[in-house]
Amino acid sequence: MKMIKLVEVHLPDAISTKAFSRKDVVETRTYSLREIFLNPLRVIMIRAWSAPGQGYSLPKNLDSRQEYSHVEIESGLHAKSLILVGSPGDVQKKLGKFHET
Repeated sequence: MKMIKLVEVHLPDAISTKAFSRKDVVETRTYSLREIFLNPLRVIMIRAWSAPGQGYSLPKNLDSRQEYSHVEIESGLHAKSLILVGSPGDVQKKLGKFHET
């Protein structure tokens, strides 16, 4: 199985098994980044995600023009949501041959 390295936007205080909601991000207003390794065969959906408006805090040195993707991955009975750095097209390219259109 080939794993793909990506960068996830996450809440430092969040439980690692629970993806955060848009409400969590708006209320907490603190983002952090971490590298993850993802099995591309588990990805079931990719779409553009917009960071909330004013009042949120991204890590320093992250360009405000950066694009993000909301990714759903198969995880048993329920899908798990991840927010990844990169446009949906960029994420799809990283997933490679596993998700060609």
